[in-house]
Amino acid sequence: GFVAAKLARNLERELSFVTEDAVYSAPGLADVAGKAALRAWWTSREAADSLEVFELDPGEIVVAGDLAYSRGTSTSRFRNRHTGQLSNKAVRHLDILRRQPDGRWLISRHIRNSSTSNPQ
Repeated sequence: GFVAAKLARNLERELSFVTEDAVYSAPGLADVAGKAALRAWWTSREAADSLEVFELDPGEIVVAGDLAYSRGTSTSRFRNRHTGQLSNKAVRHLDILRRQPDGRWLISRHIRNSSTSNPQ
């Protein structure tokens, strides 16, 4: 699903996991709201960095009616397309998901921050 789409850098498949009004909040950046803004943001990130590793642990998942949340972690490794420099990131996330009329769960809100440890 989402991890495979991310590793394949299949932008449209990645976007299929979020609601039209999704909001992503990352440290030090303004919120990115809506699929069009996410498409532009993810496209610019892909132009700068190549994702080499992405591992996702959804962690705690709680469902309450048509809403759910996931509180977990992810680790990733990027290679700068211009310098070749590698960077590793370990982050904690909180995702709020909404059940769609067809039964799929899509990410509606995503917030992340740095983990206390960054793998090198």
